[in-house]
Amino acid sequence: MTPGWRLPRWRECERGSYKPFPHTDRYEGHDMQNKKSLIQEFKDFIWSGDLIMIAVGLILALKVKDVIDSFVNGIVTPFIGSIIQAPDLNKKTFKIGKGVYGYGSVIGNIINLVIVGAVLFAIVKAYNAYQAKKKAAGAEAPSAEVTLLTEIRDSLRVRG
Repeated sequence: MTPGWRLPRWRECERGSYKPFPHTDRYEGHDMQNKKSLIQEFKDFIWSGDLIMIAVGLILALKVKDVIDSFVNGIVTPFIGSIIQAPDLNKKTFKIGKGVYGYGSVIGNIINLVIVGAVLFAIVKAYNAYQAKKKAAGAEAPSAEVTLLTEIRDSLRVRG
């Protein structure tokens, strides 16, 4: 048996005073109420709208990646391969001594990076334009009452 460890006595378990590791205080102060609140906090965190939105965004991003990968592998890579006289860009290699190094897949991944960057740039640009348009629509001219109250406030400042 491990030194300092012993089987609990029934009364200690019943009272909640049993500490499996008597030399540590890490179990002190933890009761079922704290556990329930911790579980409730975790449930609240999981089911909050922000986490759900992040999950949906992540799934959509993965699907956009699939579309971009198929576009690059089906259209861009064969086009570049026809320019450099290589039908499959992934098979492009060079040799140094006895080592064979493949650079075709690196070129394909760089192309993916550029296309993903362009798509994300377009999405952010469109989002920023939408937010600016929404902000401009929200900043309408003040109502007649607000204008009148502003004029009264300004005239009182001039007087006194």
